[in-house]
Amino acid sequence: EEVLYSAMVDCGAPEYNQEDFDYAECFRKTLDPQVLSKEVFLQMLDQTPQVREAIKTLEGKPLCDVILPHAPSEKVVPGSSDVGDVSWNVPTAQFAVSCYALGTPAHSWQMVSQGKSSVAHKGMLKAAEILAASSIKLMHDETAVARAKQEFADRLEGQKYSCPIPSHIHPKPIKK
Repeated sequence: EEVLYSAMVDCGAPEYNQEDFDYAECFRKTLDPQVLSKEVFLQMLDQTPQVREAIKTLEGKPLCDVILPHAPSEKVVPGSSDVGDVSWNVPTAQFAVSCYALGTPAHSWQMVSQGKSSVAHKGMLKAAEILAASSIKLMHDETAVARAKQEFADRLEGQKYSCPIPSHIHPKPIKK
């Protein structure tokens, strides 16, 4: 997390222009006001005083254009991801970059509709930049890698990964 956060700070938040903000605002107008008051992603964050203050700067904005403070947490963000199996085998961290209007519910027509927008592209390019910067840092910082491996071992406390898919099950190609 520390390496990712450092890269986020170094790379900065996506730079949105007025057209991007106007575009996102059009989508926010289609959302249920009660959903907007409970921005799901921001609610999942640990609400340290620093995070609460940073979130206040987003009130009324259609896009997240700031980097929120790093707030290490033991809290698990609910959801589904294919990173689960990976995280049992190697040290893993995740981050998020704004690619859609604040308050946009996952799995909604609004989320899908924003996927090819300038906002989404700017967010995805910024995420790629952060991943690249983090990778370069880790390739040159053996101490950070050693700390991550040690934290990983400490968290597992000797537990071993057991794939839930039986060993006799093998994927088969789809026939045309």
